[in-house]
Amino acid sequence: MRQRAAHPRADVGASSSQPSNHQAEVDASSLQLPTQMRYECPFHLFAQVLMRKQLSKTKRKASEWGLGHFLGLDVYQNHVSLAVSDPDNRTAFSLSPLDRKKYNNMDAMANELQTLISKYNVEGFVFGIPSHYDDDKDYQYYLGTDGKIFIDGLCDTRKFEGLTYTVWEKQDASKLVESMLKVCNTPEEVAKNVITRSSALSILQKFLKAANSRPPIEKLRIRD
Repeated sequence: MRQRAAHPRADVGASSSQPSNHQAEVDASSLQLPTQMRYECPFHLFAQVLMRKQLSKTKRKASEWGLGHFLGLDVYQNHVSLAVSDPDNRTAFSLSPLDRKKYNNMDAMANELQTLISKYNVEGFVFGIPSHYDDDKDYQYYLGTDGKIFIDGLCDTRKFEGLTYTVWEKQDASKLVESMLKVCNTPEEVAKNVITRSSALSILQKFLKAANSRPPIEKLRIRD
């Protein structure tokens, strides 16, 4: 997964550095939560969240879900598929998708996302982009209209201070799931729900697997 440029609606100052030799350098100042939702490259975001988790253990009261989780989102015109990482940030679990038709405006949907953020102690969003992309093009090109409008809308609400987002490639897992459901003669409505849930789940799981395959958090170096 390649690093992408900062989203145009995000705050200026998003880091563009990328870990070299499988070792990330995390600036101590970057461990401070930003004042507004902004883009960060995938592995740097993972390192930042895990480092904040380590530094915050004695400063913040953790819920049963602990600190520093990721919320996976796959945005479509009529719904948003959702998934959340487990306490160890190794396994993704699907959540009920958001039906965009049920919300009158972005503020209402933002409130629903804030509920999930509070419940699961989310500190980072992971949005899905197609896996077939041209390295010469920015990730924004592949977010699609629905994805870009959604992210811009969330930024405009200014309700996500302290959150950072990134993107990860999604594979068309829905076709495989759909084929399996047909073999099992799954009712159409049930099958549709399973396919909707599987989208963000697949994206977040692939992100977590790739991030955890890198060196342990103990190997990260913090510059004073």
